[in-house]
Amino acid sequence: MADYNTHHPWPKVANTQDYELNYDELLGSSEKLLQEVDQYLEKATNTTYEGRTFTYARGGPGGWLDYKKAAEIAWVALFQAIDLLLHKNNITSQHGGRHEHDKEMPTRPILGNYDRKLALIKLEKENENLASKHYYDRYVSITAGLRNNSNYYTKQDIELVKWEVARVKEIVNELKSL
Repeated sequence: MADYNTHHPWPKVANTQDYELNYDELLGSSEKLLQEVDQYLEKATNTTYEGRTFTYARGGPGGWLDYKKAAEIAWVALFQAIDLLLHKNNITSQHGGRHEHDKEMPTRPILGNYDRKLALIKLEKENENLASKHYYDRYVSITAGLRNNSNYYTKQDIELVKWEVARVKEIVNELKSL
């Protein structure tokens, strides 16, 4: 488990939407990140402090930071996996706009959470087989849980974050077989 002060899971080149890794490496990266998530969640569930045991829905004393890190890293693993799915299906940015720069965007990689959702909608409209797997619905619901937990500490308890992480693992495992 990396030290959070020296390791940030952000997989993109600074000030760009380009990955530091090749797309072929993203799924393996997501799996490694999910192993790290499990370690953070395990650490967060330790509710003992000075020989006493406490009951905290979000981890023991100081466990909230591990809880937050786990949610943040799990979300990174999820969006890497979804970006790989979109890349393999030749889906690029769906975001157009009024300005010349914005009009070039449909030839560019996925630019963020909103753009990723638009791309998943397009993917489901074009590919009936993938539409049956409901990647858009799953991505949106998992994102709501994980991103809210990385930014706000009172949204869900650890068990629900573990549930969302298990769902991310399902998606990663499905994408291995595509």
